[in-house]
Amino acid sequence: MTILFAEVMYDLKRNISGHNPDIIKFIYEKKKVFESWGYNVEILRAETDYLDNFWHKLSLRTKDPSRRGLTWGFVPSKICAIKRDCKIKPIDKWIKTHAKENLIHYIGIAKDEPVRLKALYKQPCQVSLLWKYGYTEADAMELCRENDMLSPQYFLFPNKLTRDGCWFCPNAKLCEHKAIYEQMPDIWQEYVELEQTPNLAYPKWNPYTDQTLAERDALIRQH
Repeated sequence: MTILFAEVMYDLKRNISGHNPDIIKFIYEKKKVFESWGYNVEILRAETDYLDNFWHKLSLRTKDPSRRGLTWGFVPSKICAIKRDCKIKPIDKWIKTHAKENLIHYIGIAKDEPVRLKALYKQPCQVSLLWKYGYTEADAMELCRENDMLSPQYFLFPNKLTRDGCWFCPNAKLCEHKAIYEQMPDIWQEYVELEQTPNLAYPKWNPYTDQTLAERDALIRQH
């Protein structure tokens, strides 16, 4: 069995992950544990990163003429180009290179996630072991805790975190950004300053609110 993890990168050249430093350190440490149990573990990276997407110049063939030739900028609403290009793409590439092996994809969806399970059933090659053995999300967390496999996200952000994603995501909570500000202050400042880039097709870091990165930065510094 091969365990896959797609590590989304903020900057490949400088080896800066898009995941919280403590969480990505945990993943690499547990990779060794799984390998000691006889599993093959592969951490995949795309050939592009967040900054590649940010600085991408939109083609003159872009449907919206007002955005033609502009710099892409931040992730727009309803389209996570980062998930598509930096996460799904390397996984799909890996699957294609092993297509002759009649792969079965084991997905971590618990029995108390009916919406996600309904979508899973539509893919005959995908199986949820949590569902198969009757594990809820709470059961899965307890199992991880018992085997020292509980992600540090639950200790970094107790009672505050409901997601585990990239720190530059527009859905990232204030506590997640504060952690990056404290752990990688230079990178956080660089990220905030991206907002000052002229001629962005998508100038809002968070398309769902009017809050700017400068305002988010000010809130972090106040706490």
